[in-house]
Amino acid sequence: KLYLFMYDILLFFGWLFILLHAALSATREHNSYHRVAGPLKLLQTFLLLEVAHASLGLVSTRLLPACSLVVSRNIVLWVVLDTVYLRAPHVLPQNLALSLAGLVLSWSIMEVARHLYNALNLFSAVPKLVLWTRNSAFLLLYPIAVCCEVNCSFAALPLLRSGSCAPTLSPCEISNPFGVPLSVHVLLITFLALSFTGFPFGFTRMIACRQRRLKAHGSTSTDYNGMTKFKAS
Repeated sequence: KLYLFMYDILLFFGWLFILLHAALSATREHNSYHRVAGPLKLLQTFLLLEVAHASLGLVSTRLLPACSLVVSRNIVLWVVLDTVYLRAPHVLPQNLALSLAGLVLSWSIMEVARHLYNALNLFSAVPKLVLWTRNSAFLLLYPIAVCCEVNCSFAALPLLRSGSCAPTLSPCEISNPFGVPLSVHVLLITFLALSFTGFPFGFTRMIACRQRRLKAHGSTSTDYNGMTKFKAS
């Protein structure tokens, strides 16, 4: 329990730092992503630990939603944001600044609320404001985040196809032990197709979990990804 508390508190402050820094930077300059890229990569990669937590039985996590979150966010982070928006900012359309800011801010707010809720929930000390924020903010922020992810990914497709996004990755292929060339461009198209088909199911499930969690408040509570399951106040 102490390990999970320290883990969630650490990530709470990490995401809070990104949220504040991104909010301030977004008001001052176009394409401020490079200012939060380092911490964002670190914290998003930390999501891999949540899959490990579930595998080891430290938390009552459902592996499929957890793996889906880890894979989708890291594809957006490492393929789209890092490859295109960090290495080739000179080719970015001006109208994508809003999508970039919306993506980082949506991720940050949801993660701040989630990790604070998880940390306090371990000790049955979740205030009503934290409970409400954790269970209601995603209703607006999750669709915004998905829309921003899709918009940024669509803008990255022609750059990845041509290899002009990052000369070091041209022709934008992923090496693998099977010797079969995997195109980053094809990978991103597959991700977009799964995003469109998976969003209604994921969002519906999150709403159902929210309703159960709020109804059961005072007995048991679970994270919308099934992250923890402890008595809540």
